[in-house]
Amino acid sequence: MPSPSAATNTATSSTQSRPQTNQAAPSSTSSWTPKPIRILFSHFPLQTLPANQLPSRTLSLTSRKKHTLFIFTTACADDSSNAAQIPSFNPTCLKWQTYLLMRGIRFGIRPSNNHASPSGSLPFLTPSESPNSKEHNKSTGIGKPIPAGSLQSWINQNSDSTKLQGEDEALILRESAFLSLLEHRVRPAWLHAFYLTANLYSLAAPLYIHSTTTSGLLRTWQTAQLRTAALAEVEKTVPKLDLEVLYHGAESAFEALETALGEGDWFFGREQPGMLDAAVFGYTCLLSNQRLGVEMDGKWSEEETSQRLRGVIHRFKRLRDHQARVSDRYFSMSKTGSQKV
Repeated sequence: MPSPSAATNTATSSTQSRPQTNQAAPSSTSSWTPKPIRILFSHFPLQTLPANQLPSRTLSLTSRKKHTLFIFTTACADDSSNAAQIPSFNPTCLKWQTYLLMRGIRFGIRPSNNHASPSGSLPFLTPSESPNSKEHNKSTGIGKPIPAGSLQSWINQNSDSTKLQGEDEALILRESAFLSLLEHRVRPAWLHAFYLTANLYSLAAPLYIHSTTTSGLLRTWQTAQLRTAALAEVEKTVPKLDLEVLYHGAESAFEALETALGEGDWFFGREQPGMLDAAVFGYTCLLSNQRLGVEMDGKWSEEETSQRLRGVIHRFKRLRDHQARVSDRYFSMSKTGSQKV
């Protein structure tokens, strides 16, 4: 049996070991976070790292005199006025390239890839801003890179063109719905046609891979990677890769777009082309040309499945007329030597 003094000492030490009532209560996070993890992060706290810096080669290619758009292209672009009028072979890059031209912004283009982009994807734009700008980098003479997700806001702030007509909330919502239709119905069919058919070897590999390496082993591996990535994206929309469902969705989307275009020059009866015009052109331009790339690097395969999406767009005359209208107004298409469907 313990002595009274031992009991007193035990009670005293127990009292001293208990936390004081005026101490802050532990957070809810610490109640379930294992103690070793809490100790680890007390020594190495989480930090938000700054955005990646542009590669030095990118800075050396950037014009200090005007904005530069980095896109997928086989063009060896220079600072000439025609450089921006050479269409990209990538639908997303071509959409933004077209929209910049539509909004009257002067810019140059440079060939690039996703690894060179601060956000990990193309396109991105490096603005050549005035020395008084807060974002102006005195050491490089250019502004902070603008990723694709911020391009529209930047264009709205920097375009000298007049405001697009009829920009009420209902029209903006309607345009967003059609842009979503392109993303979820046309894009999966494009990915299948471009990467999961014979076009992988006649179009995708020559345009995306052959210009980056001459190693046969690397080309084979990168081509397989392209196919795997495309298949994963397509199956997000069509899980079992049902081609009838896939291409019927694209055809329905193009039919809805042709109806929205109507008899006017631009979507929704606008007097000037808008974002939807640029986004639709990003696909119709590439589908309407037999060869892609400045040096005709890629060619659509003649295999039936490879031509299926091109056959779909061929059935919509007003969309093809719209494509020709945009080409004639904004692009020096004759320089690409493109062959129409």
